[in-house]
Amino acid sequence: MRVRLILAIATAAALAAAPAGAGVSVRKVCAADMKTYCHGMNPLGSGLGKCMKAHWDELTEDCRAAIREREEKRHPVPDRLDE
Repeated sequence: MRVRLILAIATAAALAAAPAGAGVSVRKVCAADMKTYCHGMNPLGSGLGKCMKAHWDELTEDCRAAIREREEKRHPVPDRLDE
């Protein structure tokens, strides 16, 4: 669970550097949270990810869900481990 949280926060930081059209829904869903909690952060720097991580519990559920969903698509977790 902790690894997913870290990956989700890293994803938030990478969103601003993503090409146009990539991650638009996450950026749109989280825009108000980013403005509220991380206003003035350089979207191309690591500060945004650190800021989002610091405010993870305060982010809207929709924002957290969007980040989780995007992260799960990027790093799918297998239902079971192959032996």
